[in-house]
Amino acid sequence: MNHLISETSINREKGFTIIEVLVAMVIFSIGVMGVAQMQMQALNSNKRAFQQTEAAMWATSEAEDILSRTYTEVLASVLEGSKDVGPNSKYNVAWKIEEPTTRTITIKITVSWNGSTGVQNFVFDSVKYYHL
Repeated sequence: MNHLISETSINREKGFTIIEVLVAMVIFSIGVMGVAQMQMQALNSNKRAFQQTEAAMWATSEAEDILSRTYTEVLASVLEGSKDVGPNSKYNVAWKIEEPTTRTITIKITVSWNGSTGVQNFVFDSVKYYHL
């Protein structure tokens, strides 16, 4: 009789039930979906940061161009305008030089582009005083 397998020993086998495996798979799947969502959010944030960095670069470039001019050159130049820049003219750089007074100029540069959430803007303001 020792060699016979009793009914109680069959019920005591080690292992996981199909329900336990399914529950574990559901919990694992929820975790993987959360990680995937975080990855997508990180990619979108990186894209926005890259676009803002490019916009700041274009604004700074235009500001340096305007600020490098003499007061007489500024008076003789176009006080307001815009141009498309960047790959595929992705960015629009608009500048406005407020009417110069007392040898001081105020510059406002706005860079616009179409981002994933609509039109995005980066604004750069600067003031320069010209010594005599």
